[in-house]
Amino acid sequence: MDSKKLYEIIYETVLEEDNELTNLTGKGIFYAPELYVAFILGKSIKKNEISIFNKEVSWVRETNLGNTGPTDFAFEVDEATFAFELKLRDNIGNAGHSIPPSPDQSEHSWPVKVSHPRRTKVSHFWT
Repeated sequence: MDSKKLYEIIYETVLEEDNELTNLTGKGIFYAPELYVAFILGKSIKKNEISIFNKEVSWVRETNLGNTGPTDFAFEVDEATFAFELKLRDNIGNAGHSIPPSPDQSEHSWPVKVSHPRRTKVSHFWT
């Protein structure tokens, strides 16, 4: 998996939606419901699956991975599952400054793994 390409797709999608919602509502991405953001991110990742995962993958929405509870969306790739759980919170109060840094400026991106009997849950978070 190309994590830099994944980050770029997430960044571009969130930035585009933030700009559009800022123009419409003045509140940016934080005006959108969490599941809407999860859906548009999943759609963008699926559209770019070859450049991210080097193959076609299965997009799964709102799935329960066992003892980890439900996740917003996931991609099944061979024997691995890349799961994403979003938490949208405007901690700064200004959506223009709340978007994570661009892929070239990002200092922190951690994959987090949670064991599952048949799969591995991997989520990428940024701060």
